Amino acid sequence: MKKLLMVALLALCAIVVNARSSEPYNKAVGLRLGSGVGIDYKHFVSDEIAMQLIGSFGLTKPSYVNFTGLYVWEWNITKRFYWFIGPGLTAGVYNSNFNVAINGIVGLEYRFKVPLALAADVLPGWYFMDAIGVGWSAALTARYYF
Repeated sequence: MKKLLMVALLALCAIVVNARSSEPYNKAVGLRLGSGVGIDYKHFVSDEIAMQLIGSFGLTKPSYVNFTGLYVWEWNITKRFYWFIGPGLTAGVYNSNFNVAINGIVGLEYRFKVPLALAADVLPGWYFMDAIGVGWSAALTARYYF
């Protein structure tokens, strides 16, 4: 079911016409809330390409601390509503064991007239090292952009 949902979301995103960003920002920093809590930093290197860094930690058992780097393509759907997708890597400690993952991200972002953006995303990954397997997380992020 999770795979079907992911394929459907990716297919929906592929239908959207790519357009140049009409409300660009250069950098953003924010709070990420999902299965854990995190700090999110996003830096655009062009109108449609961004580098995103996420540092997150889990508040419940099993505990974890992760650092994720993503290469993200972003396109607008409307003047203030965007979708994004991209690959990335995660390294961290999960339940006292070092772990590494190859990730992807897909999500939606809304940019307000004030320098605030809200995003929702899914971050699936293939984990290897001590914990081998497929996992995913979903999160909401509020970013201050500048």
